[in-house]
Amino acid sequence: MFVDMLDRRRRSDGGDGHGKLTVPVLTCVLKLRMGHGKLGDARDSIYCQAEKQNAAVEFLSRLKKQTMCSYSSLIAAFLYIDRLRLRGLKGFQLTTFTFRRLLATALVISSKYLDDDPLSNRCFSKAADVPLEILNVLELHMLRELNFDLKITPKEFALYESRIFAEAMQSNDLSALHLKVMLAEKGVINRRDIAVAACDGVSTSGYF
Repeated sequence: MFVDMLDRRRRSDGGDGHGKLTVPVLTCVLKLRMGHGKLGDARDSIYCQAEKQNAAVEFLSRLKKQTMCSYSSLIAAFLYIDRLRLRGLKGFQLTTFTFRRLLATALVISSKYLDDDPLSNRCFSKAADVPLEILNVLELHMLRELNFDLKITPKEFALYESRIFAEAMQSNDLSALHLKVMLAEKGVINRRDIAVAACDGVSTSGYF
């Protein structure tokens, strides 16, 4: 059962597992995807904000801290966005203009689906700095685009998680280098992989 896997993962989130690396990993992936984002790419998206949002590094950490969501729900939020993006639906590209609303909405959905005691939309609204009325509308919109199909099998989750970690390895900025060192120390990757990971061209496009 998927819930059994989540129980085991929640126990590892605060222990010796690499759950605590999830936020820096996802931050690297977010920055990597935002690197090519332009207003033109997201102009017609319901998730687009008029002004560029630059605080990507702090955004996921703040969401995790203030909403007390699980690491699993953070990964699942990215998974739901990728389901929609890789189906070719417009408006689901993570850019500097869309990431705040996209991730807040996806995390509301994944947290309600996966976490034992998720917080209210009002709490997510404050944490993400997205007006509650807008967040409520976006949640229903994303659920409809997902056809209300939120199921994630253990195999699917494990594969996607490994792809996300591999995608983070493609970034070459300073925060990514620090992350790679942490992953090597945890034994998640070999030290020699730090030098070659960016050459592998791994992305979540091969996941679905």
